[in-house]
Amino acid sequence: MKRHTLTTVCAVALTLMLAAGCATGPKGPSDEELVKLQAQVFLQGLLDGDIDAALMAMSDDFYHPEVGDKEAFKAIGGQAVAAGYFEDGEMDLQDAEPLIEGTKADIYPCVLSSSQGSLTFGMTMTKEATGWMITELDIEGL
Repeated sequence: MKRHTLTTVCAVALTLMLAAGCATGPKGPSDEELVKLQAQVFLQGLLDGDIDAALMAMSDDFYHPEVGDKEAFKAIGGQAVAAGYFEDGEMDLQDAEPLIEGTKADIYPCVLSSSQGSLTFGMTMTKEATGWMITELDIEGL
């Protein structure tokens, strides 16, 4: 009986120690890092000439007053990619600072530059079940 009790106590203690160890383990990326990463995914899709990859960072609820919804952006963004506006381009997120308030985030400035010129983006993201998704873009000069 004593042996069974001692074994049970040891098993419970070991379980508690393992659970405590897991609770203090490394955490995943911060929301700020995730927002910046999502901006990078969007911009890299444009640089790679892959509008569908860029759209993976956009919410289905995306809307821009001058452009329209996600499908309209796909058409316009696809034309820009096809015209070569982003060929041999670079992105600059060095100064991009995510500002997060609850489930909304803004990140600015996100810069794409190529031989065709440069664009500066401001992005608004919403935290959805799938992660931070772009719901609005502010493109300087548009």
